[in-house]
Amino acid sequence: MLALLLDSLTPWNVLAALLVLVITRRALSVHERLFVSPLRHIPCSSWSLAFPEITMLITLRGKNAFRSLRLHHELGSVVRVGAEVVSIVDPQIVHQLIRVEDIPKNDAIYKRLRLFDGEAENLLQATDRVYHKQARRMVSPAFSIKYLNNLEPFMCEIWQAFEKMAKREAARSEDGKARLDATQFFHNIAMDAIGTTAFGKSFGMVETGANQLLQAINNLLVFSQVKMIFPLLSRINWKYLPIRASMELVSHTRASMLHEREAMNQRGDKRQDILQMLLDHVDTTGHRLSPAEVTNNANLFILAGSETSANTMTWLLYYVFKHPSVKEKLVAEIDAAFPSGLDHTVDLRTLKTLRYLDAVIKETMRIRNVVTGLARMLDQPTAVTATSPTGVKTQHMLPAGTKIIIPLYAVHNSKQIWLRADEFLPERWLSDSAALESTEYEAWGIGGSDNVDNDFAEYGKPRLVNKDAYWPFSTGSRDCIGRNFALNEIRTMIGHLFRRFDVEPAYDPAEVVEGAAVLTLRFDRKGGLPITLKPRTS
Repeated sequence: MLALLLDSLTPWNVLAALLVLVITRRALSVHERLFVSPLRHIPCSSWSLAFPEITMLITLRGKNAFRSLRLHHELGSVVRVGAEVVSIVDPQIVHQLIRVEDIPKNDAIYKRLRLFDGEAENLLQATDRVYHKQARRMVSPAFSIKYLNNLEPFMCEIWQAFEKMAKREAARSEDGKARLDATQFFHNIAMDAIGTTAFGKSFGMVETGANQLLQAINNLLVFSQVKMIFPLLSRINWKYLPIRASMELVSHTRASMLHEREAMNQRGDKRQDILQMLLDHVDTTGHRLSPAEVTNNANLFILAGSETSANTMTWLLYYVFKHPSVKEKLVAEIDAAFPSGLDHTVDLRTLKTLRYLDAVIKETMRIRNVVTGLARMLDQPTAVTATSPTGVKTQHMLPAGTKIIIPLYAVHNSKQIWLRADEFLPERWLSDSAALESTEYEAWGIGGSDNVDNDFAEYGKPRLVNKDAYWPFSTGSRDCIGRNFALNEIRTMIGHLFRRFDVEPAYDPAEVVEGAAVLTLRFDRKGGLPITLKPRTS
C-alpha cells in the first residue's frame, strides 16, 4: 500500500494535487464573498471579487482612481470593491460618516503608509484620535492665517530664484525663450518653499536644478504604494531593498536639518516654524516628542508640502493650455490687478482677491484632485441607502469592521453629482454660476435641484457647482492642516508666472494625459510638461 502511494507521488501528480488545492481554495473564497458575506447584496464587479489580483495590478499601474469612477458610473453610489471593502460616493452618506460620526481611519491601510514596522507615527498615519488631536494642536499655530501671511517674503525669495534662472536660460536661447519641464520646476519650487518656510533652510533645488532628493522621495512614495499591496515588505530591513540609497539620502537630509537647528538653539537662536514647534512641544504630562517622532513628522511635511502642490500646479497648466480662452481670461485678470507687476512683487493679498484665478485653482482641484481617496473603517453596524444609476434606492446594513473607501476622484468627476463633470469649467465657481447652471438642464438633458444654495448635495441630482461634494483637502476632523499654505503657494507661483512670462506649451496641448495615482495623482506624460517662457516686457 505504501509502495503504491509512493509510486503515485510523481512530480506531475504532486503538481496536479497542488493545483486542485489552489482552485478549491479560490472557489470556496469566491463562494463566500459572492453568496455568504453580509455584503453580498451590494453591487460589485464579480471579476474583481473573484480575482483581487486584478485590482492589485490596476493599483500598481496607478489607474485605480479611474477604475473607481467607472465602477460607480456603472453600479451606483455604493459599490463593493473588495471582500470587506465598500466604496461610497454619495455626498450625504460621506457627510454622515466622516463629518458627523467621524468614523476612524482604516488602521491597516495607514500603518502600511509607514515605510517600515515600528516607525513613529505622524499626523497623516496616526489612527489614534487622542494622539492625532494632540499632534494637530501642536503644529496648528504654524498654519494660522497670521503666521502664513508672514511667510510671503520667503515664498517670493523662491520665486525670484526661479525667475532669475528662467531669464538666464531665455537670454541664452536664439528666440529669447527658456525651455523647461514644468513638472520638474514646480517640484523644485515646492520643495524649496517647504524647506524655507517650514524648516528654515532651502534645499537649493531651484538654483541648482538638482533632483536627487526629489528622485529619492519619488522612490519612497512608489515603495509605499507597492508595500500597501505587499505589506510583508515592511519586515525586510531597508538596507537589503532597492530603496537603500533613497532612504540614506532622505535620512541624511532630515538629520542635517535637525543637527543645524539644535546647534542654532544651543546658541540661543530660535526661528518660529514647524520644525521649532516640533522640537519645543511639551504635552500636559511633560512629555516631549522623541527624535523619531520629530523626524517622521518633519518628513511628512516635506512630502505633503511639496508633492501635492507641485502636482496641482502642473495639472493647472495642463488644463489652461487645453483651454486658450481660460488662459486669456486668467492673464487679463492678473495684468489688470498688477499694472506694474513686471517691476514690483505680485503680492498675495491682491492675489487672494482675484476671482478667476481662484476659480481656475478650484476647478483644477476638482477635476484632478491629487489626493484621490480616503480610507476609513466602521466601528459599529451602519445602515446606508445606495442609489443605482437609474435612481432606484436600496438600503444595506454594513457590519462593524467594514472598510470604507471614499474615492475623492470619483466624487469630483461623477456625472451624478456634477453637471458637465468631465469639462474643465472655472466659470462654475464664479458667483454668477447659478444663472449659468439654470440654462444647462435642457441643453445637457440632466435635471437638478432648483434650490442650489440651500439644499445639500444629493446623488442623482447633479449641479454645476456642488460645494457639499468638494473635498480637495479631505473633510472632517482629519482634513488637511496645510490647505491654506498650499493655496498661498499656488497663488503666489501661478500669479508671478503669468505676470512675468509669456507661457506657452512646447507640446501638442490636444494630447490627453490621464495621470497616475502613486499616493498622489501625478502628471505621467513621458517627458513631463514641456513649456517655453519668454520674459514679458509690457
